[in-house]
Amino acid sequence: MLEKASLGYRQVKTSAQTGLITEQNYGYYPTPYQIERYGAPKANEVVLTFDDGPHPKYTTAVLKVLEELDVPATFFVLGQNVMNYPDLVRRIVDNGHEVGTHSFSHPRMDQISYSRTNFEHDFSHRALSSATGQDTVLYREPFLRSGGPISSDRIWPLEVVQGRGTLIYGMDVVPKDWLGLSSQEISAYVVSQVEDGQGNVILLHDGGENRTPSVEALPSIISELRDRGYIFTTVSETLGINRSELMPEVSGPGLLFDRISFAFASLTITLLQAVFWCLLLIGLFRFTAIFSLALLRRKHTARSLGISPKVSVIIPAFNEEVAIHKCIESVLSSDYQNLEVVVVDDGSRDNTINEALEFKYEARVRYIFQPNQGKWSALNRAISSLNAEVAVCIDADTEVRTDAISKMVEHFADPKVGAVAGKITVGNVSNLLTAMQALEYVTAQNFDRRAYDHINGILVVPGALGAWRVSALKRAGLFCGETLTEDCDLTLSVSRSGYRIVYEEQAIAVTEAPRTVSALLTQRLRWSLGMFQSAWKHKNAVRERRTVGLVSIPDMVVFGYLFPLLAPVADLLILVAAYGYLVGDWTGDVGTNVSLVPPEMIWAYLALPAAEFAIALFAVLTDPVAKKRLILIWPVQRIIYRPLLYVSVFRALVRAASGSLAAWGKSKRYGGKLVAQEYAE
Repeated sequence: MLEKASLGYRQVKTSAQTGLITEQNYGYYPTPYQIERYGAPKANEVVLTFDDGPHPKYTTAVLKVLEELDVPATFFVLGQNVMNYPDLVRRIVDNGHEVGTHSFSHPRMDQISYSRTNFEHDFSHRALSSATGQDTVLYREPFLRSGGPISSDRIWPLEVVQGRGTLIYGMDVVPKDWLGLSSQEISAYVVSQVEDGQGNVILLHDGGENRTPSVEALPSIISELRDRGYIFTTVSETLGINRSELMPEVSGPGLLFDRISFAFASLTITLLQAVFWCLLLIGLFRFTAIFSLALLRRKHTARSLGISPKVSVIIPAFNEEVAIHKCIESVLSSDYQNLEVVVVDDGSRDNTINEALEFKYEARVRYIFQPNQGKWSALNRAISSLNAEVAVCIDADTEVRTDAISKMVEHFADPKVGAVAGKITVGNVSNLLTAMQALEYVTAQNFDRRAYDHINGILVVPGALGAWRVSALKRAGLFCGETLTEDCDLTLSVSRSGYRIVYEEQAIAVTEAPRTVSALLTQRLRWSLGMFQSAWKHKNAVRERRTVGLVSIPDMVVFGYLFPLLAPVADLLILVAAYGYLVGDWTGDVGTNVSLVPPEMIWAYLALPAAEFAIALFAVLTDPVAKKRLILIWPVQRIIYRPLLYVSVFRALVRAASGSLAAWGKSKRYGGKLVAQEYAE
């Protein structure tokens, strides 16, 4: 019982010369809070209470012991646990035990807001009523010290409870079973405290952390105290009231609504946790598989051709006035001599044509001009005019190293090879966004290609640098405008035609990555939507039992679309758990914080980033051209960059569902010697 504190009143007089107090008179004195403790058991009586339950393991074990030894008890339950285990609460009541509330989520009540305080009480009572059809007037404050509060800042939450007509029930004997005590230590402490006259209300825990020692100590506590002549009684008997007054029945239409609502909330949390564990296990499985395949991979080698087949390098261009000149220049600097350059202007509206015509006197360069019809059409227009055996397709914003083309052409000595994927690096690492993309290219793209090369499961021969056997192109049906990622579409078609797709990491092209978030989102929207279209178009590859159908396309669907959609669920659960752990995890006289989300999920969640970091570190350290300092921005990439990719995936799926497609989006080009920039560091 509480009596409020009151302020005092006094008057003072000060000296005009010194400013010191010369006289004071008290009108009335301040009074502190006054707390009256009542309802103590008789000297030979003991009340056994449990906090933080119900728990499916520990509460069940406690109930079994109490039933076997015919001992009553009072359980102070958490609303969130009642919501999750309503049948267990009903069993407590049906077995004749009494129930009190212990808040909904076990916060430190003096450190939360007034509205949160009301939430904790309202929802804990509603959860209990919906589960048992009975309410309770008993309440025990989380983290309440034995003997009651000794500081005024811990009083106001108790005032709120008292104003609701609730009885605040304390405790006397509190073995700190949350500190890892053994069952023998817990039992010895309880018995000695009762015998020494420290009180007769015992507090144990049946929820929260590992409560096995508390459960194991219970039979010993009961038998020891009984042998000393103590009788176990109930709270209602010590207070001199009926059980029905302590736990009044509740009825009305709201009861059914609450029962349905709490059941739905509990099911939702269970499903979210199931999603979390599935994502974690699947993610770790993929990490292990990709890492193992990358390590097992043996680079494809082919016998020498003896002759150098003619190669046509196709450069489709649309409004590429800034980059086209350096792209053509880098190709002409190639150490592979038997090649021609075919520049296809796809209806550019800027100065692209004039920039490309700077090479009009170069015998190895020829031009094709057409109205704007899309990149796929520009590529097919060039392919239809070729008399070469190999076509190398290069984006106009890309520059190739001198040996890139020769490295790729070597593989076509093997007639089973239909295409060769080059290695793409970012050449304009000028800000954090481009640096994060550079790290992504080293890990998520090039490293994955090494893994899939081992099983002939490469999904994309990149448009920035890819070599194709012309006969394989024609057999597969050339590029197609049915998807936004014509390179992925054609790669799957060539693979399904029976050819092998290989990866040549020494064939390096340097590209210009988007420098702004807006440009990046535009690019990734097209990629995400186009890859989804390609996967759907080639879904029959699964029935053909080819690697791209059995492994690559399912992997893309799961980890390219489903995983990004569900990963925020895991992130949300971890934020909730981290909040409870960092903000609410206060250890006091009685127990520790009880989180809605198990704290072990935090440590499990860290396993996936740890695996991703291991891959990133390995990829960067084993990549001879990667800037090693890129690994330093990995934490920033995961926190900032990954959500941007999630947004792109979500936008792509919305576009796919609505039928609204994306155009051949273009990033603003800034130019510059990309290869030179890449070598600069």
